[in-house]
Amino acid sequence: QILYEDEDMIVINKARGMVVHPGFGNPDGTLANGLLYHCGPSLLTACEDPIRPGIVHRLDKDTSGVMVAAKSARAFPVLKEEIRAHEAQRHYLALVHGQMEGNTGVIRLPLGRSVKDRMKWDVQPKTGKPAVTHYRVEEFMPGYSFLELKLETGRTHQIRVHMAYIGHPVVNDPLYGWKKDHFPIEGQALHSWTLDLTHPVTGKPMHFEAPVPEDLKRCLSMARKGEA
Repeated sequence: QILYEDEDMIVINKARGMVVHPGFGNPDGTLANGLLYHCGPSLLTACEDPIRPGIVHRLDKDTSGVMVAAKSARAFPVLKEEIRAHEAQRHYLALVHGQMEGNTGVIRLPLGRSVKDRMKWDVQPKTGKPAVTHYRVEEFMPGYSFLELKLETGRTHQIRVHMAYIGHPVVNDPLYGWKKDHFPIEGQALHSWTLDLTHPVTGKPMHFEAPVPEDLKRCLSMARKGEA
């Protein structure tokens, strides 16, 4: 689903379950493959790695929502730096286990790759890289909280690791969550909701929003009714 497109950039609503770029076990059917098909071979000018044409940031396979990609050689480095420097603002929505103790909060816990499981990331106070997540409770539910989260940094699995560490794992998270979830969703109940950035060529401020997907809506409905 394309939310916006011009000659320099494209903003899409990534489906849950779609891998962003080819890798081990995922040679095709990725977002990068779809972008190349949609935009044509010219997209290859907007990259440092032809396997990742236009890709300036990522979402986990089972995280849905808004993403931006570059379409031109002039836009690629500008967008990539805007993401790297955290000038672009990203807000997420998540359904998590338990009721948060307050309405708002900030999690400041350094993250690094797990030494026990290379697929996972851990809180590592001494050796990890700084990671900051802001959260606000949108709604309290019986046994759950629906959160809006803002990333101050963009570490791999940041929201998922932070929420699990403080005892509120994202619902249905296969890596960091509790294994007894019975929600109608494939993968974690996490959605990239909004993205605010500056256009890489015109300098115009831009705002994009990916609607809450139906699978997450069904999870919220169940949580409100105490049916999970």
